Amino acid sequence: NVPPDRFKFILLTGRLMTVAFDLAAVVVLYAIILELTGQCAAALLGALFYGIFPMQVIYSHFMRTHVLSNLLCVLVIWLSIKALKHRRWWLFAVAGVVSGLGGATRYPVGIILTIPFLFVLFAADAVGERWYRRFLTNARYLLSGPLWLLAGGYVVGLFIGEPMLFWDFRSVIHTISTETFYYVPPGAGKPFDLEPLWKYFAVLIPYATYPLLWLVIYVAAVYGVFRKSLSHIVLPLCLFTALYTYPMAKGYIVVFARQAMLILPVWCIFVGLASERVLTKVSNRPLLSGLVAALLASLVLPTLLFDWAYGQAMQRRDVRDLLRQDLTDLVKTQSPVTIGVSDSGCYFYTVMPGVFPLTSEHVAVRLQQSFSTPADFFVMGFERPLAENWRNFSIRQVESGGAFSFMKAYSRAPTVLGKRLDLSSFPPDMTYPFPTILLFRKVTKP
Repeated sequence: NVPPDRFKFILLTGRLMTVAFDLAAVVVLYAIILELTGQCAAALLGALFYGIFPMQVIYSHFMRTHVLSNLLCVLVIWLSIKALKHRRWWLFAVAGVVSGLGGATRYPVGIILTIPFLFVLFAADAVGERWYRRFLTNARYLLSGPLWLLAGGYVVGLFIGEPMLFWDFRSVIHTISTETFYYVPPGAGKPFDLEPLWKYFAVLIPYATYPLLWLVIYVAAVYGVFRKSLSHIVLPLCLFTALYTYPMAKGYIVVFARQAMLILPVWCIFVGLASERVLTKVSNRPLLSGLVAALLASLVLPTLLFDWAYGQAMQRRDVRDLLRQDLTDLVKTQSPVTIGVSDSGCYFYTVMPGVFPLTSEHVAVRLQQSFSTPADFFVMGFERPLAENWRNFSIRQVESGGAFSFMKAYSRAPTVLGKRLDLSSFPPDMTYPFPTILLFRKVTKP
């Protein structure tokens, strides 16, 4: 019952907040890489990668908490580096508070609290002490104060962001057990089954950094791992990535690319660290510099083109709106009317926004499991643009029930130079704006 103007204001405000969080994350990420490398070009490159990752661009259009989670993550990394450098107690406390806010934003994001712990434990020293002695020295320092400041700050941040966790803990646990556990995959109890973890690196991250940037971030990560001088930076970030990715891969269905968003800033830091070395080597060699620039452009430009095409496609009229207009014209000619909606797939966002507003005393909208249940119109939605063979298969499947005949397909997708991009294999959260909707009409018996 929200007035349209008020609803538009809420959507615009949420969108502006999301964009502001994303821009702030880019700035903080730039500051982190600049602090670590002292080179503006490396910091710009790392921040550029983060700013053009398709997953970041796509989610900047949505009112979701994932972009805010990323901002809190990079803030914790920046505060950890500053706290370790200056050894100021209040920096550790603030890092704990920001970590708590991250946990309140989305519970899995609470793992960012491990970042300052890991940075302290693997901090480098200036005297060349053996690694195990250095680790013990760092552990004693952690126990002497930073541990308690971080833990205390975390509790404060968690309370500020999610007071219900303290006031009504049982209802929070009930919500988690009834809603979140629904998405736990069957193989969650097999700790050594690493196939879900592999999907993060073989599917989710490559799509989130589509089409070629995943090659750069993986090469940069491998380079950082084998650079001993960077171990005090790379090792904590790699361990944090593992601590986040493994439980998420085992405890939540590996389907959505947004699950990998939290670790995208880490990959950008790796890119910044690696590019600092590369830029230093080629700075005085014009020919080599040109080759590196050309290689980088060949990897970055396809992503920029994809981002542009995606944004352009989102500005075109939504297929759900087109469906609603067509049905509005169709239901005028007859009364009463029943519109059946297939309950398969994500009907609540693919089809319902288009048909539910038509509900009235003369128009009934209902969910249907069977293709043969009588209705005047039948609508089926899919969460992504379908390949032609799959679309034809779905049409034949519905028509085989004998109750409906195909009328029209609603679908659109980004295009580049007039060629439609194939999004049929993309994770569903990267295709929210581009569902496929099939409209059928009741077969009229002679």
